[in-house]
Amino acid sequence: GDPMARKIASSILVCCVLAALATPALAGARFQEPRRFDPATDGDLVQMVNPVDGRTWGAWTYRNGSETDIAVSSLDKATGRWSEPFLVGRDDRTDQRSPALAIDERGSVYLAFAERETGLVKLSAFARGAMDWTVAVPVSSRGKISQSPSLRMVADRVVLAYVADGIVRIRLFLPALPLANFTDGPDPFFGDHPPFPTEEDSGGNGQQTMDSPD
Repeated sequence: GDPMARKIASSILVCCVLAALATPALAGARFQEPRRFDPATDGDLVQMVNPVDGRTWGAWTYRNGSETDIAVSSLDKATGRWSEPFLVGRDDRTDQRSPALAIDERGSVYLAFAERETGLVKLSAFARGAMDWTVAVPVSSRGKISQSPSLRMVADRVVLAYVADGIVRIRLFLPALPLANFTDGPDPFFGDHPPFPTEEDSGGNGQQTMDSPD
């Protein structure tokens, strides 16, 4: 393709995702609050409606004793009832915080969050019809303080943005489950990429990374 067209397209994508960093999912919309959510002690509630089945998903930073976990719950459209929250990182002596949600066209739900002690941003997923969330995998590099994740679907890509050491980093993935085999396929902007990185990867293999000044 035309190199200039690719450059323009990538620049537009960067701007869209940077704007998304400051835009919570469905900002301004009002939903029924899920069970166990306490606005006095918990973090902000992020909610998103699954367009495939109409189920509303909610995630928030949940105060669990001396630590914080990510609570995730869903509202069944038919019954009008919230599920008992699932706690990501329950009793692991690590603070999880700043959840972000995205939902792909098949109805799979993606959850990103930050860990205070490790400085990592991690990603988990819940396929439509599944019983459990996948084990969260690191998507940021070790040795950097990563925080403030944001998720969006852009065309057929899961777009993850987060801040690492004052730099906004943007990574693009094809929605594919399980996350252990999460790979980035042919990218119209940047070409092919190797498989999704392991925890020890520090070079950004498996996703396109773009840095912008914070």
